[in-house]
Amino acid sequence: MEKVLGTFLPLYTTTLLMLLGSGLLTTYVSLRLAHENVSGGLIGAITAAHYFGLVLGGKVGHNLIARVGHIRAYVSCAGIITASVLGHGLTRLPADVDLPASDHRAVHDVPVYGAGKLAE
Repeated sequence: MEKVLGTFLPLYTTTLLMLLGSGLLTTYVSLRLAHENVSGGLIGAITAAHYFGLVLGGKVGHNLIARVGHIRAYVSCAGIITASVLGHGLTRLPADVDLPASDHRAVHDVPVYGAGKLAE
């Protein structure tokens, strides 16, 4: 029993973390689009497209795993996903959305809301 848990626990833990991250990303994107006054239908379509891509990636991901192995496939896909999630924080809000100064959080003097603020 210990050997079985030792084999499957990391796999299930990693899958759980990936699905939790996917759910949090979907929530973030939906709330951000709602904040930018995007229509509910478009938000729903974007959310549906995200999960359609998740299912499609699961269906065709086995080809990538067969070509390069599961470790390299996982690392490359995790890197792409991490870069795209970080890209959400670097995108600039539209000019007509005026955020209070307290909403412009900075990490090590690099503002969250994008490259436009880096020149300041």
